[in-house]
Amino acid sequence: MEKANREYKLPLHFHSAIGRRDNWSLIVRSPGRINIIGEHLDYNGGPVLPAAIEQGVFFAIRPSKDRQYHFMALDIEERVSLAAIPELKSGPGWFDYLAGIINQFKAKGFDLAPVEVIFGGNLPQGAGVSSSAALEGGMALVCNEICSAGLSRPELARICKASSNSYMGIPSGIMDQFASLNGRDGQAILLDCNSLEHEFVDAGINGYQFMLVNSMVTHELSSSEYPLRVAECEEGLEVLQRTYPTLEVLALASPEMVEAVKDEMRELVYHRCRYVAGERQRLQRAVEALRFGDAPALGRELNATHTGLRDDYAVSCTEIDFLQDFAENFNGVAGSRLMGGGFGGCTINLVATEQVDAFTTAVKAAYLDKFRLKAIVFPALIAGGSEVIFRKK
Repeated sequence: MEKANREYKLPLHFHSAIGRRDNWSLIVRSPGRINIIGEHLDYNGGPVLPAAIEQGVFFAIRPSKDRQYHFMALDIEERVSLAAIPELKSGPGWFDYLAGIINQFKAKGFDLAPVEVIFGGNLPQGAGVSSSAALEGGMALVCNEICSAGLSRPELARICKASSNSYMGIPSGIMDQFASLNGRDGQAILLDCNSLEHEFVDAGINGYQFMLVNSMVTHELSSSEYPLRVAECEEGLEVLQRTYPTLEVLALASPEMVEAVKDEMRELVYHRCRYVAGERQRLQRAVEALRFGDAPALGRELNATHTGLRDDYAVSCTEIDFLQDFAENFNGVAGSRLMGGGFGGCTINLVATEQVDAFTTAVKAAYLDKFRLKAIVFPALIAGGSEVIFRKK
């Protein structure tokens, strides 16, 4: 049975900006996401285990009064007004994410008439909780509703991925948008990113809480190294397919298959492939640990994933490694790892509920002492996916 989403309060600054709800045609909530395990498997065609979270972006929409499109990014106080949606990226970046979605709908025969859009929320940017996917998913839901397109949630996720790939030029997978659009309260999504087959898994472990630690750093490598990892994995798949011609995606390769062709690969590519093959197995064990409520077993897989991300996939950084090591050695933390694309962002930590306050205080103090940076620690409250929370009658 599908679980109903909880009631969400509008963030105060968003509520103040829009005034009375009935001044608007539509109000939409679009959440961020966590990924419990299965990092970097989405664009390799593998399984992932994401979940939508309570924090998100809220949109308010109404018809334009002057035949112009008006967009306001409330959190950064930026506006864009124009007569037509550009067919190519024009900036600023947040607007491009929205324009790409509108163009995808136009290509399908659904042309969004001029509207006024205000959006804002409580989702930290650059923290690995996919604020960009929340923007895309929210705008896709807006277009679906306003244009009466009637597209399913998986179809909306495909539109978001197409926009990210073709309009934004980002070779990303579909995990982030799918999780944001399809999440359920208290449940993670075991998603096959190749077929989009999925099932829901209860994400709670009695006596434990997922906590996020935002490092407050995003290194420049994050934008250049991500497409490089995609290319390295594609190279590895090509090598594997010479020996295993029926292998369709890298994530279906076993560790034994990777080892068998190791000498045919560049060493760097071998390490990328070894990570992907190992991560798929770690995910399978992690899902079983969740189903049995086994926090120590799940924690071991989180720790092992971080080792792979650091050593084989090479997407961690000094600050994240410090946070992960601190957590792994803190009493009451079952496991910890880098979450997201890498080179900064946040760690996801499975913390005993009774130790949450102590862990929060200790990790913030240790991080401040080491890097003179103030980490932000907050719970990852697993919640429902994107939804219309107000529609004018």
